[in-house]
Amino acid sequence: MIFISNHAQAKPKVLVKKALAWTIDYYKKCNAYLANPSNTNKIAKEAAEKKYQHKDIKNALISVFHHKCAYCESNIGAVDFGDIEHFAPKSIYPELCFEWDNLLLACSKCNNKPHKGVQFPLDAQGQPLLINPAREAPNEFLRFIYNPQSKIAEVEAINNNPKGVETIKIFGLNSPNRRELLKKRTTVVFQLVYIAINAAQGDSDAQSLMQKAVQATEEYAAFARQLWVQLNLSPLLQTIV
Repeated sequence: MIFISNHAQAKPKVLVKKALAWTIDYYKKCNAYLANPSNTNKIAKEAAEKKYQHKDIKNALISVFHHKCAYCESNIGAVDFGDIEHFAPKSIYPELCFEWDNLLLACSKCNNKPHKGVQFPLDAQGQPLLINPAREAPNEFLRFIYNPQSKIAEVEAINNNPKGVETIKIFGLNSPNRRELLKKRTTVVFQLVYIAINAAQGDSDAQSLMQKAVQATEEYAAFARQLWVQLNLSPLLQTIV
């Protein structure tokens, strides 16, 4: 998981123009359904809600997240359409249904019922206990390690901080139930370690590969960026984009 620094600037024009009107209409339809839960009112409410699925919104999210899941950083473009994910669930916070910084791109596994679904834990002050990569830097809460016992590249909460702990748990970032994620991530990380060590020793080809690996477009860039820092590659390579 990496911070998507240009998320705010990528807000699609359709939301700039219509988000407020859509929100007002959605509230009206929700209230009508609450007053009279008929099938007609249910259909009207669902139609108002689904406006967030506008193709321009989806395309903007695909672009800003580089076809990667906001949470597990897996490339979903080749195997999945990706979900428009409401960070704060729209069923609990209908006022955020069309709020741009509440909309992320997620893979169907991170976003499904066994994982996030509508789960949205809060701390004692009512603040989210999940990391929103459109608003905050995940590397302030998470770090990446290789577990020699499990032989898996794992995500770890820095100093066991609650936000990191909950994020790892809710999305199953180390869960044995997500075997394919763990297998692929570990394979990539093994390759990155080898490349990073050679880059630190002055290998120009390895330096070029590391330059690519830390870009926001690449899978598991968070792991590559951590290696970048640990091996002090900054003097050798260009600025991370």
